[in-house]
Amino acid sequence: MVTLALLTTVIWTDGDAEDLERATVTAACVSLGLALINLLSLARLRASHRWVRYSAWGLTVVLAAQIIYAVWNDDPGDNSLRILAATTVLLVAFSVLVPILGRWSGREAASELTSPRFCPACGRGLEDSSQPVTCPACGARFQVNFQ
Repeated sequence: MVTLALLTTVIWTDGDAEDLERATVTAACVSLGLALINLLSLARLRASHRWVRYSAWGLTVVLAAQIIYAVWNDDPGDNSLRILAATTVLLVAFSVLVPILGRWSGREAASELTSPRFCPACGRGLEDSSQPVTCPACGARFQVNFQ
């Protein structure tokens, strides 16, 4: 919403607000970076493949920081743009790899969820336990079946 408000303001100004344009690009980088991180979080990966998602998250943060630096710095230099391009290529590769590994993991990633992590009645976190589970806080007994 902030980005949309800034973008609308930039469109309706006469072009004298260079700092406002930079702030708009900064807000857009942060918004799009968070959106990408959230999308990458949707994939269910095996524990052995989760490093790919974490690497993509890190590359997203690094790329957003590089773009923001390039926007606010008047002369980012030739090497900065080359590093930005390399970071972009790596981020695209990892972002494509995350859903592929999620699809490949398939049921194997879901089978890692063998016991509930929280009580559905009171929301208290539970330690790994065998089925059926009794919540120590509220006394609710339940069993979860994964299919």
